Amino acid sequence: MSKPAFALAACALSFALGGAICAPQAFADDASDTRNGIASAAEAVRGELGPALSTYDQARKTLEALETTDIAQARVQGLQDVMYDGSEKRPTVTLRVDSVKDGKKTEASLREGVDFEVQFDGDLVNPGTVSVTITGMGDYSGTVETSFVIVPADLANATVDAIPDQKRTGYPIEPAPRVKLDGRELVQGVDYEVSYSKNTDEGTATLIVAGIGNCAGETHATFQIVENPKEGKIGYRAVAPYVAIAAIVCVAAAAVLAGALAHKRRKAKRVNN
Repeated sequence: MSKPAFALAACALSFALGGAICAPQAFADDASDTRNGIASAAEAVRGELGPALSTYDQARKTLEALETTDIAQARVQGLQDVMYDGSEKRPTVTLRVDSVKDGKKTEASLREGVDFEVQFDGDLVNPGTVSVTITGMGDYSGTVETSFVIVPADLANATVDAIPDQKRTGYPIEPAPRVKLDGRELVQGVDYEVSYSKNTDEGTATLIVAGIGNCAGETHATFQIVENPKEGKIGYRAVAPYVAIAAIVCVAAAAVLAGALAHKRRKAKRVNN
């Protein structure tokens, strides 16, 4: 509607309202027709103003959008991959955006909870990919879809407590190790498995700890297998009975042999006589 037409419609509406209020009693019979005319005029005005109001509302929304900064092109910091350690991972996110002020390009660092909010989606404890949605708020609009990865713990960084010397038994020796990573003791059969080499004879044996489950990589440790003083050696008290028996047998055998020789000599002497 053009401005003259709008003004004319407004005047007509005002005139009709004034006439309804100020008309003499003689026109009371025409009140119903007057109210109908006012309603029709008001409807006509609404019909003419409707598109303009709709356009204004759209323009207002567009203006509000232009007044905020879209974070879609923001640089996301703080979402580097992290290593599994059994605890929940919610890294601190930082957004940095470029803006132009007074003809100069500047960089702004946004604040979580004020300029944007962060939502994590996925398992925040075990190895895997965690989805992250960053949504602008306040003076900032738009969203950023990104992610970070929880990687398996690397046992190359683990430590194995010192293993005391082991005495040789003639069989493979397999002492259970205590394995720690970042101060946390790991569990055999859950976080790692163990294998051994050169672990039977005297010398240096090797123990290999290999990651399983939420752990990967491996680490090594050594221990010493030493001579067992009791192995292959029998104490005096242990052999004394056997020595005594052997001695008795030997004495008896000697006595029998001596008696046999003496009897043989006597017999030979009789024959010669």
